[in-house]
Amino acid sequence: MRKVALIVVVLLLVVAVVPAAAKGKPLDVEIVSVETFDPPGGVFNASGSAVPGLICESGTTEVKSWAWHKEWRTASSIKKFTCDDNGGIFYVKLEIKFTDTGTWANWVVVDWAEDPSEYDLSELKGQGRLIGVRDVPPGAITDTYTGQLH
Repeated sequence: MRKVALIVVVLLLVVAVVPAAAKGKPLDVEIVSVETFDPPGGVFNASGSAVPGLICESGTTEVKSWAWHKEWRTASSIKKFTCDDNGGIFYVKLEIKFTDTGTWANWVVVDWAEDPSEYDLSELKGQGRLIGVRDVPPGAITDTYTGQLH
């Protein structure tokens, strides 16, 4: 009976520890996105130790949700990232502050989709900071996301 109890305890420990170890440590990522306003949309290139393992190297972006807070010169936004290589779709929530030269923001990967079946990277987690430079290139903004994904 003691052997059975010991085996059960060991199996429970393995079941509890293996999923945590499988998630691994956060990996660095940098995403550079060039967004145009007319027509709206953009493209991105990603690099870092999270690429190409957790996300793809390039793709397109689309703003899915936008809320402007004029009195504070801030906005909240949800941005959709679609990989060029059919490597998935992921969404990022941004809390944006506008400056005279561009923007800065905090970002976090969120589980948000108009159609949940399109959300290929549902296990992706991550967060970081964003710096945006206005009119580089003219009529666009270049956003540089730095952070970690897991």
